[in-house]
Amino acid sequence: MHATQARVLRLPEVQNRIGLGRDSVYRLVRAGLLKAPLKISTRASGWLEQDVVDFLESRIAQRDGCQSISMDARAAERKDDCDFPRPRQSRKQK
Repeated sequence: MHATQARVLRLPEVQNRIGLGRDSVYRLVRAGLLKAPLKISTRASGWLEQDVVDFLESRIAQRDGCQSISMDARAAERKDDCDFPRPRQSRKQK
């Protein structure tokens, strides 16, 4: 029986694959959308490549499931069903 070789990706590679910055990657972890990194030494951590691939595949599935939504007046209401992260609303200055 062959042992599967798990590849560990460090943060810059995860950022490159997902296309987001450091803060956004950790925001996804806090939201439970991306698995937390593994502690690989006292000062280093990384993500399993398969966890990153699974995250991207889930986003693709969400996109493909939501593509059939037509852009009519009710489409904006239905976008919430896609469960995409919402952008932050900025505070209005007084």
